[in-house]
Amino acid sequence: MNDIMPGSLDVDLVIVAMAYILIRHGTTGAAIFVFVQGLVVDLFSAGVLGLFTFLYLVAFLTVHFGSRFFDILSPKGQVILIAIAVFLKHILFVSFLQAFPMVIAISSPSFLSFAVSAIATGLVAPFFFYLFRSVAGTQLGGLQEGS
Repeated sequence: MNDIMPGSLDVDLVIVAMAYILIRHGTTGAAIFVFVQGLVVDLFSAGVLGLFTFLYLVAFLTVHFGSRFFDILSPKGQVILIAIAVFLKHILFVSFLQAFPMVIAISSPSFLSFAVSAIATGLVAPFFFYLFRSVAGTQLGGLQEGS
């Protein structure tokens, strides 16, 4: 995650990849992916241990349960669900930093920058879904030709 300051644009590709894995491999694969990604970020950050694991699992649950109301297979549903998950992750992150005061200094949290970040991540999601499908299709096609 980038430093939280007005004007920063944080496109969260982990949530985009998680949503694609949720579609392609189901809930178990996506849950394992975000759990491992959260652990990796926690291990390499100086924050509260388990914070990013929790945030990514909340983002996963948001997309998973939100896909019951929005069609995650359509680009419109992808934009909406991923934007909501990213926005919720940012809000929870700042809330936890405020609840557990540490030496980390953050500027005043701007909901506008969170919203812009969430919308930007949502808007790039369909492009990355297309890219992931293209890469997976070429890999599967190469395996089928070789056998």
